Amino acid sequence: MVIKKSTETRSTYENVEARCPYCSYWNIYNRASDIKNFKLLIEKIVVCQSSSCNFKFLIEKDLINPAWQMLILDCEVLKQRKQYSYCILNLTQSFEMYFALFLRVELLYKPFGIEKSYNENLLNKISDLLFESTRKWPFYLLRNTFINFITNKIKSNGLEQSNSIILDLKLYSSEPTNEAIKSIEDNKLSDLILRLKNTQVNILRNRIIHKYGYRPTVEEVESSKDETEQILFGIDYCLGVLNERRYLYE
Repeated sequence: MVIKKSTETRSTYENVEARCPYCSYWNIYNRASDIKNFKLLIEKIVVCQSSSCNFKFLIEKDLINPAWQMLILDCEVLKQRKQYSYCILNLTQSFEMYFALFLRVELLYKPFGIEKSYNENLLNKISDLLFESTRKWPFYLLRNTFINFITNKIKSNGLEQSNSIILDLKLYSSEPTNEAIKSIEDNKLSDLILRLKNTQVNILRNRIIHKYGYRPTVEEVESSKDETEQILFGIDYCLGVLNERRYLYE
């Protein structure tokens, strides 16, 4: 029996969704619970979740965007459903995930690639150190550290140096000055970093999650989404496209 392919799919950060080619039921497969795999799905045979169908079919289409981009893209569906609070949560988290990705790339993956020994045990040890050092950091500390790394041109020439930098990471978490940001040679990057310093999306997120439970408007969501896209995609272009997949799966 030839297994049919789904011709209508949608990928989100958490799920892969597809219409069954046999009964037209819209299926939602969670990457963690149902698929049990967070890698790009090239081809995946799934079972229709409709109790009256249960036919197997093939999913071929999936997005390869890094996690921080997926969170932004998910906002379109959330906005259609008028779940505006979740849009703001996604947008703020996309910033935080980008900052964390930047630190992993600069302090783990690039130094590991520079060294000839390829000491995976040391890489894992320093990875754990970075995680423990930043896991309780709020938005502004991650943002400040990200900006200060760029303005001060912080680079690591090896994992041992990364270890030292991470141990003193709080030294880079103070609020950067506008003068330091304006000194960045790339004017486009400098303008984007200045916008990043002044973004209010994290303040709006805090109003939502605190005890008063603020409910944002669609205008606030659209403005925040436009700003987040412009800042993050712009910075990512200037820095050379950070994508964890290239370090983990190639």
